Amino acid sequence: MTAENAYILSSNDIRRIRAYVQQKYAAVSGEKRAEIVADAVKKILYKQLPDFEENVKKDLLQQLLRQCVAEERRLVQLSDIDELCSQLDQNEPSIAAALQSWRVKQSDQLGGSQSEERSVKRLSAEAGGKVIPLPSAVAYVKQQRRKQAFTYSILFASLVFGLLIYGWISSKASDEAEHIADRAAELQANVQAEASLSSLNELPAALRYAKVNTEKLKQYLVNKSSLLADEPYFSAILQTAKDFDIHPALLFAITGQEQGFVPKAHKRAVEIANNPFNVFHSWKDYNTNITESSQIAARIINRLSKERPEHIDAFTWINREYAEDKKWADGVRSIYGAIIQFITNE
Repeated sequence: MTAENAYILSSNDIRRIRAYVQQKYAAVSGEKRAEIVADAVKKILYKQLPDFEENVKKDLLQQLLRQCVAEERRLVQLSDIDELCSQLDQNEPSIAAALQSWRVKQSDQLGGSQSEERSVKRLSAEAGGKVIPLPSAVAYVKQQRRKQAFTYSILFASLVFGLLIYGWISSKASDEAEHIADRAAELQANVQAEASLSSLNELPAALRYAKVNTEKLKQYLVNKSSLLADEPYFSAILQTAKDFDIHPALLFAITGQEQGFVPKAHKRAVEIANNPFNVFHSWKDYNTNITESSQIAARIINRLSKERPEHIDAFTWINREYAEDKKWADGVRSIYGAIIQFITNE
């Protein structure tokens, strides 16, 4: 095993995680991206543990994060896992079997460097112990490990700093394990809590959330032969509008401009309906689900609504980044007006 393999996370791993998150979640905040990276680190560590019961693996993961990342601020090594596993009840058959299997796997990977060490010992024995060998491959590997450990620690420092800032590492060691285990659920709750704040955007009052006649809104979509009149699309978009303080007519107007409300007759309608807002370029490039795509679109709208000059209307201001087509604002504005007229007309 090489020096880099002795660590669960290498510098390349961290770079790949960051690059992927930056590309996929470009529209979300830096804080959110840092949390996603932290979650990825947690999952990588979890997968490297022996195949114990889930509760045992979770407990080990929390100990590794607390001991190595929080207290010692360094990368997690395979030896750290082995040391913690040694403290488990070896008389438990499932634990003993899983640990033995894991150690055999690690031993196979370490075979190369161990072979070099055996060769050095054999040569020394043949020389009667009188010959002091020159720096061997084993010594070189150890030296490289020390150098790379320092390098990786520096590279990992920013990630650790992010974990410290965004709540992954509690100031009280006794609270850290529980905090880390609950982080994913807490993150989702925070997103929902933030979405309820009226300060999410700086849209004019007419474009902020308001209850609408859902039957008429659905009828408008039915008249367009829109798949979005069906579930789960209709309710998902309405819920996103409420959560992000955006008028439902605005979100539906964007789907009208981007994808003509997704006509049911289109042979790929179901795929298009996953991302009728064309977030992250298009539904072809980013095919997710209606809940996620509508929420991403809402975050983009809220972000782009801010710091709008008084002499520029909201549609035009959002157009500056949402779409390359300079006439996008005209289209959305016109569709929005048509929807409002239809659902308010007695």
